[in-house]
Amino acid sequence: MIASDTIALFHALKTKHPRAAAGLIEDVCSTLGGLLQENSHDHEAINQLCETLASCFRPMDASWPPDSYPWDAAYAIFGRWLMRDLPQYRDAVVSVTGWPENRISECKSDYVDMVRINRDDWIKAASFLDTSG
Repeated sequence: MIASDTIALFHALKTKHPRAAAGLIEDVCSTLGGLLQENSHDHEAINQLCETLASCFRPMDASWPPDSYPWDAAYAIFGRWLMRDLPQYRDAVVSVTGWPENRISECKSDYVDMVRINRDDWIKAASFLDTSG
């Protein structure tokens, strides 16, 4: 799909079908993450995907606090990328978001908190299902 088509589709879905818009963000992030994982030298493709994500993400991020399922999905992916502590992922997050260092650190910290909360919730749920004891 052409970047402009992806951006137009995202903005068309964002309000009426936020989960579909989040899925579109996740798909673009997955493609970008694959290129970053393989340390691709296809800088043009990486830059194009970053620009596409920025065109979708930045307008949502500009309205604070963003109350948007697609924003939440992107924020979680960015946090996971930042936890990898690899420069290509950090550079991609900075390129997409345009955030200063304090927001980058906050996203990484929020991701850690989110993972811990999810883990604790699953442990509680599992303990209610445990019939052995």
